[in-house]
Amino acid sequence: MSGLRILLFSSPEGLAGGQLKKPVFGIQPLGLLYLASALRKWADFEYNLKVIDAYTLGYNRDDIKGVISSFHPDIVGVSSITIRIYDANYICSIAKEVNSDTITVVGGPHASSIPLDIINYPDTDIFVVGEGEITFLEICRAVYTQKGWDSIAGIVYKKSGKVITNERREAIKDLDTIPFPDSSLLPHLESYNPLPHWGRNGHFSMMVTTRGCSYTCRFCSIVITQGRKYRFQSPESIIEQIIGLKKLGVDSIAFRDGTFTTNRPRVVDFCNLLIKGKFNLNWSCNCRANELDFELLKLMKEAGCYMVSLGIEHGNSELLWQYKRLTKEQVTNALKYARQIGIDVTGYFILGVPEDDLTTLRETIEFAKSLPLNNASFTILTPFPGTDIYDYCKQKGLLLGVGWDKFDATGGLCWRHPSLTEKQLLSMLKRAYREFYLRPSIIVNKISKIKTLKDITNYIRLALELFRRGH
Repeated sequence: MSGLRILLFSSPEGLAGGQLKKPVFGIQPLGLLYLASALRKWADFEYNLKVIDAYTLGYNRDDIKGVISSFHPDIVGVSSITIRIYDANYICSIAKEVNSDTITVVGGPHASSIPLDIINYPDTDIFVVGEGEITFLEICRAVYTQKGWDSIAGIVYKKSGKVITNERREAIKDLDTIPFPDSSLLPHLESYNPLPHWGRNGHFSMMVTTRGCSYTCRFCSIVITQGRKYRFQSPESIIEQIIGLKKLGVDSIAFRDGTFTTNRPRVVDFCNLLIKGKFNLNWSCNCRANELDFELLKLMKEAGCYMVSLGIEHGNSELLWQYKRLTKEQVTNALKYARQIGIDVTGYFILGVPEDDLTTLRETIEFAKSLPLNNASFTILTPFPGTDIYDYCKQKGLLLGVGWDKFDATGGLCWRHPSLTEKQLLSMLKRAYREFYLRPSIIVNKISKIKTLKDITNYIRLALELFRRGH
């Protein structure tokens, strides 16, 4: 075989149902870029690679078919979360329609969470389970050499009408060995419009510097794809990656690790390197309240950190401890320190855990309002497959039997709450957004953050998106 032709897609939302939803705010598909960079570094065969961010660009069926028809891929790979799994298979269907011999591969959280679901997608040949860099490389090598897939760890595939499950692949231990995602494979950074509090078009990028999580949050699916062992890039490796992004004009980075600050010495060393190198970089990260103290936040601020995002989740003390192993005191102290130092804080809250009632939901809303937060995000609990909450709902017969495209944390329910109606939960979701954001202190804070006409446009677009969702 001559050079292998490999085409990678992010899956657009609503493609399969004929109601395409182009996102208001877009971020680069790092997962696809990691696969592409791994191929570039480790492939021992000839290949031609193309990456299409069909989600951000809002590609429709004709767009996707046109790319596939002109590129003539041997392999089509699609990355997908649960709510877009039908869209991922639809891309595989288009690929098979163009050429039935094309090998179709789907990876991402859904494939890792419920791999046997592959039986429901006739045009998808392989599900990648867990981290995909080495697994996808071996799939490509097997296609190139025309060998079978039985020895490839980390995949579920179909053979002669049967589903075959191979052994789980061991997680990559040293993240410094993984090549950095190559942004040159995507449209210019100007095509990606980040959330208003993240950065500016053309100057913003994301990074993920850790994998795995040692915490046991019942609703989180990170451990399904990444495992419980917390692994991380070295501070020196992070700095090297930042230098590459700075050359592209990036001056603001969001570290989208599940929790960036779990290894305190690493964060301290990283901050000291930023300070010493005078990088003039604005950055934000996800944290847990119990990992933050005054001294660490002070150092992070000096190194350019302007915002931290905290998964607070609940305002009832018992449920906060049950679901996050946090106390209200830990949350309030972290917020107090951040306010004193001048770091903005975004809080994430979940409404409708099984133990919730109207009283505890009000506690969560009031707790959010009592905290010195700059931003707050409220979602109704979604039992994503593979999580403890999903297993609980399945065992209790609470799942509604709706399609995966309804497993959307920003909308209605895909499960029946034990004591609250969908109407009650949606009403409390609207109430949370209204009462948090329609306060003079928040409005004044938002106005003070406006520096450009683009900022005004993005705030308007964000508000319209919330109204569209009924919030």
